[in-house]
Amino acid sequence: RQQVTVVLKLVPILGVILLAGWVLLSGVPTAVPPFDPGALSLSAINGAAAITLWALLGFEAASIAARNVERPEVVVPRATVIGTLIVGLIYLAVAL
Repeated sequence: RQQVTVVLKLVPILGVILLAGWVLLSGVPTAVPPFDPGALSLSAINGAAAITLWALLGFEAASIAARNVERPEVVVPRATVIGTLIVGLIYLAVAL
């Protein structure tokens, strides 16, 4: 089940990365409208906060797998840090 969830999460994210890369590398000039701070609303901020908090889900799940892992005191923290770095790089690529 977790693999399906990861794939369902990564497909649109990777699609955005590929589409943005294609647009940027195609050489065709694109117009980017300037940021309008007046367009921000409380519902937009709530939506952004929900997406941000959704990205943090799963840290508590690391302790569940700890009982099935050899040397959990080493493996679980290492996997948590590596996983966080990978996700951070993915989200950085999307933000670029």
